[in-house]
Amino acid sequence: MKVLRPLFLVFAAIPLALNAQVVVNKPVVLNGLTPADRQATGLALSSDPDRVMTSGVEQAGSYRVVLVSNNDGWVGSSSALSTAPIPGTHVLITAPETFPGLVRLNLNGYGPAWVMAHGDTLRGDDVEPGSMLSVVFDGTVFHVLNGRADVHRECPAGMVAISEQYCVEPNERPAADVYAAFVTCAIENKRVCSWSEFYVACTRRTELGLQNMLNDWEWTNNACNEDNSVRVVGASTCEAASTRLGTGPAANFRCCYSR
Repeated sequence: MKVLRPLFLVFAAIPLALNAQVVVNKPVVLNGLTPADRQATGLALSSDPDRVMTSGVEQAGSYRVVLVSNNDGWVGSSSALSTAPIPGTHVLITAPETFPGLVRLNLNGYGPAWVMAHGDTLRGDDVEPGSMLSVVFDGTVFHVLNGRADVHRECPAGMVAISEQYCVEPNERPAADVYAAFVTCAIENKRVCSWSEFYVACTRRTELGLQNMLNDWEWTNNACNEDNSVRVVGASTCEAASTRLGTGPAANFRCCYSR
């Protein structure tokens, strides 16, 4: 095993009375016969960039955790960063109390820079206080790599929310082969509905104003246990289902959207 950052290493075997340090400019190879023999002990729990990082500090992740506060935006600092953040800097942020505005972050005196989440500027009230955000700086803005599981996307214009999980188009699209149907939905950042999604929407069609769910067959994204076959649904009842070759006659379809 090699120590990845062998910059300064204090050997515990050196008598404490000497109060000495040994500068090591090359990798330190630990080749003892047992795990207990392959470790360096007595090192200070430091995250300074010119020190060896111990396993305890690495596992705790404390060297990259930033506590931020609200002050017309998020303000935080990290002792692990000796300068302003450079492109590629990755930190974990503990979110402060919520506020309704768009979030800008000042980190180690740099900023404020916008905080982006999945293409949109992050709002303070979209984040629970105390939650951990994994953030990367690209040189201009900070990007959140994770997010709250309970924050749902809005349905695109013209689509109907069936549940907290997905939206559906209110009417079917003109007949096409199954491959064209998949592509049509995909280029709009949507997808062909599954059999179960179609069924749930179909049972609520009157309530939600969904059209033409029972007049003909529609493609779903469910394949069957036959080569090149795809499930089609909705010819007469919500439960009606059959199979059709993907290379066979065209069928209508509608797109769904995951929230």
